[in-house]
Amino acid sequence: MTTPPPTLPTVPVPGGTGNLTVDFRSLRFLRDEHFYSLIHPPLEAAKRDDLKLEEKLEHEEEKFFQFLSHAVDLQNVGGMPRVIARVNENLGNSLPFRVFLTEFPTATAMCIPRLSLREKTELDELIVVVSQHFVNDLDDAERASILGHELGHALLGHSMVPSRPIVDGNIELAEMPELRLLTLRWSVCAEVSCDLFGYVGSGRDARACQTALLKFTTGMNHATLERLNPGEVISQVLAQYDTLAGSVVKEVISTHPLTPLRIKLFGELEGLRLFQHFGQTKSHVEVESLRRELNETLNPMVRKIYPELYDEEDWDQGLILFYLAVATGLADGEMDRDEMRAMHKMIRSDLQTESFFDGLEAALKQREVVSVVEELTERAVTEAKEKGYTKEEATRVAKLMLVIAAADGRVDSKELRVVHQFGRHFGLTKREIVYLANQVNAPTE
Repeated sequence: MTTPPPTLPTVPVPGGTGNLTVDFRSLRFLRDEHFYSLIHPPLEAAKRDDLKLEEKLEHEEEKFFQFLSHAVDLQNVGGMPRVIARVNENLGNSLPFRVFLTEFPTATAMCIPRLSLREKTELDELIVVVSQHFVNDLDDAERASILGHELGHALLGHSMVPSRPIVDGNIELAEMPELRLLTLRWSVCAEVSCDLFGYVGSGRDARACQTALLKFTTGMNHATLERLNPGEVISQVLAQYDTLAGSVVKEVISTHPLTPLRIKLFGELEGLRLFQHFGQTKSHVEVESLRRELNETLNPMVRKIYPELYDEEDWDQGLILFYLAVATGLADGEMDRDEMRAMHKMIRSDLQTESFFDGLEAALKQREVVSVVEELTERAVTEAKEKGYTKEEATRVAKLMLVIAAADGRVDSKELRVVHQFGRHFGLTKREIVYLANQVNAPTE
């Protein structure tokens, strides 16, 4: 029988009684919490139903520990005790963690809890593996921001979700396309949570968080960044955020948020009450108010780049995405009912579709597949026009459709053609559609 993962920290209940410490639990981005609640049930069901899944997950853990075979323990060298103590004090952390240095071609930091899925339900140690860039190019505050970020993944239970194997398709689960899409969305939000951990872990040093992120995402070393002038580089990256926020064609979801967005978020955290009261004891209502203020600051910035993370809140897509999903599913000339059901659950789980699919199968016996695809695409166009869709709203549909199409592999040319046939009615060019598709097809890092 599979042992359940560690119980995740609970969230304060509005109007609850008693007092709470404003601690790391308050740093969890509410979108992270929302998508995790959707991922957890199917993942736990898979662990119960697939007897080999636990073995597969443990194999993924074993691969991580292979990095340690040629790694150097930094626990007592290079000022690491000072940096670790800084992170622990700032975050109020009591979970022991150790840092190991090993060779990577790019700047990297990753973590895994020391935890046996078969025998334990509580973490007893965190292992963080870093590349040489961590030692060569980062100062103490920057290192603290990186370690705080990685610690967040452990303390919030992120490490218990095998996100990389799910996204890469290295493990097979029931309803895999739906779970992959949810995992992609959740991963972006989980990284936002952990950036908040990095901010607190660094001693609320936004500039250190920004420069550490720039060094790790671009490969710049300390000398190069200083030569370019850190302030000017950050200003330029913030201008990139403004350009993307005002653009119709934005970024497709990958496992990590866009760097300009993360740089922007760090710059907006100073002055928020949650950080001023971090470590203090407050009532449930006060803690909830602090969390709400934090998330009300984060949400508009995240939404401008990733509006699809908020689809259920304010977007009336009717049957538009459903029709496009079916048309895309038929683009290869065959009807896979299981694939259709998976897409349907991702898009409109409230919709009764069995009679629709029965009629679709009957239509395909009498008509060419291409004509059915064209009719479904035209239905999507008609409904979008009736709803008064702008180019931006049509782009949201196209973008989400491409992510869904890629959930079980790469987007191919036939699927791309369907999305373009929809988008062109609203001013989306083939070049813009291809731009979005290339991002979907690109490996996620």
